[in-house]
Amino acid sequence: FEAFIFILFYKFLKEHFIVIRASLYDDHKNKIDLLLIDKTTGAVICAEITVADDADKLQIKADDLWKINTEENGVNLKYGLSLENGRLILKEFHNLPIFYFAFNKEKIKKHIDQLVCSLDRTSKYEDELFKDLMWLLADQVKKLDEFFQLNKINKTLGAHLETAKKSLGKIADIL
Repeated sequence: FEAFIFILFYKFLKEHFIVIRASLYDDHKNKIDLLLIDKTTGAVICAEITVADDADKLQIKADDLWKINTEENGVNLKYGLSLENGRLILKEFHNLPIFYFAFNKEKIKKHIDQLVCSLDRTSKYEDELFKDLMWLLADQVKKLDEFFQLNKINKTLGAHLETAKKSLGKIADIL
């Protein structure tokens, strides 16, 4: 299922972001699956992809990541990439906000035949799924931003959140 998710993000975001899988180290140690690298600014957005059978499991994962962002000052990315002067460089990051994309396994199985086997075209299902994911992301950003406005937070985490918000503004233009 994760491969499908990476392809979906690539289809929609390839003009503005580099879409890549995080290292195995960062996946296991830091819970990071997906990296979106802004092609203009080099900003890095981290996300975990969760596929589960029921809503309770998805909510547990959402609660875990909320705690990481609000109580543990975000995540560290040991084997990250950034764009500097048009070149990808290996770079370690600290205090990045982490977002999640939650998927119901049965729903994906039910609609897997509606996927378009092309990196340049999308199906109606892919369009709807991507929009749903972007609403989920926008909601997470809004809640984190509200939390950080009311609470004293790590300055690095706050700066990364602001950078992520600017980069994610490009996605709104895509929708």
